[in-house]
Amino acid sequence: MKKLILLSTLTMKKLILILTLSSLLFSCSNGGNASNSNTPTTGNNVDYEFTITFNGQVNKVKGNTANGIPMGQAGPYSNGYSYINNRCYWIASNPYVLLSINDVSASNYISGQNINCQIMIQNALLGTCQGQQVLLTGGAFDSVATSLGAVVGAGWSVTNGSTHYSFNLPINITDLGTIPTTNLGFISGFGNTFKGNYSGTIYLPRGSSTGLIYDIPVQLSIDFKAVRLG
Repeated sequence: MKKLILLSTLTMKKLILILTLSSLLFSCSNGGNASNSNTPTTGNNVDYEFTITFNGQVNKVKGNTANGIPMGQAGPYSNGYSYINNRCYWIASNPYVLLSINDVSASNYISGQNINCQIMIQNALLGTCQGQQVLLTGGAFDSVATSLGAVVGAGWSVTNGSTHYSFNLPINITDLGTIPTTNLGFISGFGNTFKGNYSGTIYLPRGSSTGLIYDIPVQLSIDFKAVRLG
C-alpha cells in the first residue's frame, strides 16, 4: 500500500513537471509570435509624405512605394514598380527636392490643390542648409497670392525679406536618407527617406511704378519625407 502511494506521488510530480515545462515552452512560443508581429510588412518599400501649408491651406501627399514611385507621372517602371502621379523624391546629384500635387485622383493624394514646390539643396548636411532657388507654383499658391494682391506669373520664387529678393530659405535637414539598393541597374529596395522642414514668413511681390516690391507676408511651412532615388 505504501509502495502504491509512493508511486502515485512520483507520478504526480512528473506530471506537474511536464505541465510546467509545456507552459514555459508555450509562453516562449507566444513571445516569438509577438515579436514577429512588429516586423514591417512593406518589404523593400518605404513610406513617404509631404505637407505644405500656405497661409492656412494644407496641401498633403502620403503613400508607400509599394503602390508606385512618386515621380509625378503615371506608367510602368521595372521590377514590379510603377510610376505614380504626385512627386515626393530627392536625388542628391540633381539636387532638387521635388514635391508636387499633379493629380488629386492619385492614390497618394490627401488634401489641397495642384502645387509644385522645388527646393535646391546642394551638399546637404544634417542641420540647417540653405534651400536655394525655392520655387512655388500652381493653383494652391496662385489662389492665395491673388487674393492677397500679389503679382502672379507663370511662376515666382519666395523671398525671406520684405524688400530684398532672395532665392534662399533655411531648410532643417533631419535625415539624409539612404540610397536605394539596385539589381542590374534597377531599384530592388528603398532606403530611408530624405527628411526636412521649414516654417516661417515669406514675402510675395506687389506691383508698383518702380517694379516689384516683396512686402506681402505669408506664413509657409514645408515638411517632407521624400523618397531618395540617388
